[in-house]
Amino acid sequence: MGVRSVGTSFTVSPPALSGFATVLVFKDGKFWKRIGDTPIPFTFGQTPIALGNPEAGYAPATVKVEFLWGPREGKIGYLVLGSCNSTGLIPDFHEMPELAAINTTLTDVSLDPSEPEFREMALLGAAYAMNRAPKSGSVEDAIKAADIALIVVFKKFNSAKEAKEFIEALNKKY
Repeated sequence: MGVRSVGTSFTVSPPALSGFATVLVFKDGKFWKRIGDTPIPFTFGQTPIALGNPEAGYAPATVKVEFLWGPREGKIGYLVLGSCNSTGLIPDFHEMPELAAINTTLTDVSLDPSEPEFREMALLGAAYAMNRAPKSGSVEDAIKAADIALIVVFKKFNSAKEAKEFIEALNKKY
């Protein structure tokens, strides 16, 4: 089918209330655009940690973020899927012909115990269109070597104020 994807699942515990995933697109080593903004409300209510103990709180939530791209109806485009336990978003197909060139992927990087970060956000995965090898295995070097780089990132928030401040700063930076 020609569909490719990058992203991962991870665990989030209270006091986090919500999260935000997005894809940063770099072209010829420079930031180009941000696509696929995905706000994710967390749902901790499914499984109490200790039934009958109202002080115990709730079990962590499993968050999944996946960026998929490939052909549909003769066009190349992308979908972003974001979900937390049983909640999810209905994805839209957005055309972006440049994604046809992406041929190298790095996935599940957040499974590394060090929980890698990319510019103050959790790094979920990355994909690249490359014609030359990067100087090292770092994401920053891969971006510099890539014609196009997709960097899937995530941030969790403990309050609505924190979420608003982060989004405002992100809009100024990217």
